[in-house]
Amino acid sequence: MDNKEKTSRSSSKENLNESSRPLLDEEAGVVAIEMNQPTLEKEAKEKRSESEEKADADGKGSDAKKDKEKPKKEKQKTNKRTSSFIDKLTAGLNVLDRDDKNVNDHINIAFEDVLAEPDSNHTFVCVWQNSFLLFDVVKFWFYRILSSILFIPFAFLWGLIFAILTCLNVWVVSPLLRTFDVVLHIVHRIWSGIIRTFLDPVFKSIGQICSNVHVTNRRSDPEA
Repeated sequence: MDNKEKTSRSSSKENLNESSRPLLDEEAGVVAIEMNQPTLEKEAKEKRSESEEKADADGKGSDAKKDKEKPKKEKQKTNKRTSSFIDKLTAGLNVLDRDDKNVNDHINIAFEDVLAEPDSNHTFVCVWQNSFLLFDVVKFWFYRILSSILFIPFAFLWGLIFAILTCLNVWVVSPLLRTFDVVLHIVHRIWSGIIRTFLDPVFKSIGQICSNVHVTNRRSDPEA
């Protein structure tokens, strides 16, 4: 009897333990969910704060870009304002290579092209160096001085001459040559028509007559 009571008690305890486990598991799950809710709220808040910080950083970056672009635009405006009227007129002028078509290449003369000492006769080195410096300085600065004095009258003179030549070529010479070409074309057509209608048959008939002529050469001995 005692054994039966012990087995019944043990089985009842096991049943109680098994029946109580799901309840405990459910309570633990509820507690875990309740414990996880503040952590989830914290993570959501952190994500919101990070997104807000990124948006603020993007806004600051765009504002900084705008602030950087503003002085650039202002600089461009100031540069446009400072550009002079002469710079606008001479925008396509080649200031570096001023003889790109080699118009005056034959007078591109340096010191070595004018003065040269042979191997048998050499002066002092200081004399040769000073002569080079003197030649180069005098040639450079006197050309600048003379060109700055003479550029107004000669630029005006050559500009006027080439303007007159251009005007005559555009308004006089080219139209006259074109009219001459037109007149010659008309004369050519008339003359070629006259030749084809009147002279070609005559020349053809003469050619046919001459083609029927046969010439024979006979030699006669005077002794016979």
